[in-house]
Amino acid sequence: MHLSDPSTTDLSRLALARWEQELADLGGPDELLHLELSSPRLLDLGTAHPSGLAAFLAGRATRLSSMFRAPASLRAALAHATALALAAQRLEDVYGLAGAQLATGLFVWEEAPGGPVLAPVLLRPLRLVRRGSGVELDYDLDPGDAAHLNPALVDLLLRAGVSVDDRPVVDPDHGVAARRVLDRLSMS
Repeated sequence: MHLSDPSTTDLSRLALARWEQELADLGGPDELLHLELSSPRLLDLGTAHPSGLAAFLAGRATRLSSMFRAPASLRAALAHATALALAAQRLEDVYGLAGAQLATGLFVWEEAPGGPVLAPVLLRPLRLVRRGSGVELDYDLDPGDAAHLNPALVDLLLRAGVSVDDRPVVDPDHGVAARRVLDRLSMS
């Protein structure tokens, strides 16, 4: 083999990178790295009532109506929860994937390789259980036990040379420990 000829390994890496890009182009932007804050499938709990939110964050199934008590905010939350539940059900039915996740924390990287990143940091399974219909419509939001770092974010950080410890960060008895999450993200 001549020194200027690319090796088989190099050709394989180039082909793999090209195929990954083609697949990414077909699927659209990775929502785990490019979160759309205006998405109807995103239910923002930032304005939830403190007592309802505390119960939910403690890991208990919680009615949406106990987190959004004002009629206008409850209507908006129900619309987002319905869109999220439908999308999650489709992912489960068609692809066998759990589609609803509780995202905690936002990672912002304006100068990331490949463009700006807005990504959830922690993901925790979320089950939405529809209750009632019409004016009586409500949802139980039931968070799963095991939170984990966003795998797309972990991959991006590793490719950028950042060391990431992606072991589970939820203690079933005490919930998510923010200090533990921050301790796990360290620069190489």
